[in-house]
Amino acid sequence: MVTADTTARLFAIIARQTRKAVVFRRGPSRTVLLLTWDLESDTLTAGQWFKGRIYERRCDLSPDGELLCYFAAKHHGRPGTWTAISRPPYLKALALWEKR
Repeated sequence: MVTADTTARLFAIIARQTRKAVVFRRGPSRTVLLLTWDLESDTLTAGQWFKGRIYERRCDLSPDGELLCYFAAKHHGRPGTWTAISRPPYLKALALWEKR
């Protein structure tokens, strides 16, 4: 049996006032895993998988690392794209703005 290797892309945003970061792991195709990274203890905490696209370069982390603002898309169904605020490592929206 032959298995195909999957590649993953990593993108991190570091909080300005604390030793915390969020890491977006993209891949395999159209899936994203959100992780938190404690830079003091150098530990990663896996959070939520998302089937769709999160545009990492359109995201930001609060200075204390407690809130994440992210831009996401499903590209089918409704809503198509949206901006949301969540508590990492989870993507459950505390506030949500749909693009119409």
